Amino acid sequence: MDKEEFIRFLMSIPGIGRAKAEAIYESGFDTKEKLINASIEDLVRIKGISENLAKRIKEEVGKEVEKEEEKEEKEEEKR
Repeated sequence: MDKEEFIRFLMSIPGIGRAKAEAIYESGFDTKEKLINASIEDLVRIKGISENLAKRIKEEVGKEVEKEEEKEEKEEEKR
Protein backbone atom coordinates (compact mmCIF):
# COMPACT_ATOMS: atom_id res chain seq x y z
CA MET A 1 0.00 0.00 0.00
CA ASP A 2 1.52 3.30 -1.04
CA LYS A 3 1.35 6.54 0.93
CA GLU A 4 -1.77 7.91 -0.77
CA GLU A 5 -3.66 4.61 -0.40
CA PHE A 6 -2.76 4.51 3.29
CA ILE A 7 -3.84 8.14 3.78
CA ARG A 8 -7.19 7.32 2.11
CA PHE A 9 -7.57 4.27 4.36
CA LEU A 10 -6.95 6.41 7.45
CA MET A 11 -9.46 8.99 6.20
CA SER A 12 -12.11 6.25 6.07
CA ILE A 13 -11.98 6.17 9.89
CA PRO A 14 -14.57 8.54 11.39
CA GLY A 15 -12.89 11.62 12.83
CA ILE A 16 -9.83 11.52 10.59
CA GLY A 17 -9.42 14.00 7.77
CA ARG A 18 -6.45 14.52 5.50
CA ALA A 19 -4.44 16.60 8.02
CA LYS A 20 -4.73 14.01 10.79
CA ALA A 21 -4.10 11.14 8.38
CA GLU A 22 -0.94 12.81 7.13
CA ALA A 23 0.18 13.59 10.69
CA ILE A 24 -0.24 9.92 11.61
CA TYR A 25 1.71 8.83 8.53
CA GLU A 26 4.47 11.39 9.05
CA SER A 27 4.80 10.29 12.69
CA GLY A 28 6.06 6.93 11.45
CA PHE A 29 2.80 5.01 11.59
CA ASP A 30 2.86 4.12 7.91
CA THR A 31 1.45 0.59 8.06
CA LYS A 32 -1.59 -1.02 9.65
CA GLU A 33 0.72 -3.27 11.65
CA LYS A 34 2.50 -0.29 13.19
CA LEU A 35 -0.84 1.20 14.20
CA ILE A 36 -1.99 -2.07 15.76
CA ASN A 37 1.26 -2.34 17.71
CA ALA A 38 1.20 1.30 18.82
CA SER A 39 0.02 2.18 22.29
CA ILE A 40 -2.79 4.67 22.87
CA GLU A 41 -0.14 6.93 24.41
CA ASP A 42 1.96 6.76 21.22
CA LEU A 43 -1.00 7.84 19.11
CA VAL A 44 -2.10 10.62 21.48
CA ARG A 45 1.33 12.24 21.03
CA ILE A 46 0.33 13.01 17.43
CA LYS A 47 -1.14 16.48 17.01
CA GLY A 48 -4.93 16.34 16.83
CA ILE A 49 -5.30 12.77 18.09
CA SER A 50 -7.35 12.45 21.28
CA GLU A 51 -7.48 9.37 23.46
CA ASN A 52 -10.92 8.48 22.11
CA LEU A 53 -9.75 8.87 18.52
CA ALA A 54 -6.64 6.78 19.23
CA LYS A 55 -8.88 4.00 20.56
CA ARG A 56 -11.11 4.26 17.48
CA ILE A 57 -8.08 4.08 15.18
CA LYS A 58 -6.82 0.92 16.86
CA GLU A 59 -10.30 -0.62 16.77
CA GLU A 60 -10.93 0.20 13.11
CA VAL A 61 -7.47 -0.87 11.96
CA GLY A 62 -7.85 -4.11 13.92
CA LYS A 63 -11.17 -4.84 12.19
CA GLU A 64 -9.64 -4.13 8.79
CA VAL A 65 -6.68 -6.42 9.41
CA GLU A 66 -9.02 -9.20 10.58
CA LYS A 67 -11.04 -8.86 7.37
CA GLU A 68 -7.87 -9.04 5.29
CA GLU A 69 -6.67 -12.13 7.17
CA GLU A 70 -10.04 -13.86 6.76
CA LYS A 71 -10.00 -13.08 3.04
CA GLU A 72 -6.48 -14.52 2.72
CA GLU A 73 -7.51 -17.67 4.62
CA LYS A 74 -10.50 -18.20 2.31
CA GLU A 75 -8.27 -17.78 -0.73
CA GLU A 76 -5.82 -20.31 0.72
CA GLU A 77 -8.66 -22.80 1.27
CA LYS A 78 -9.64 -22.54 -2.39
CA ARG A 79 -6.17 -23.64 -3.51
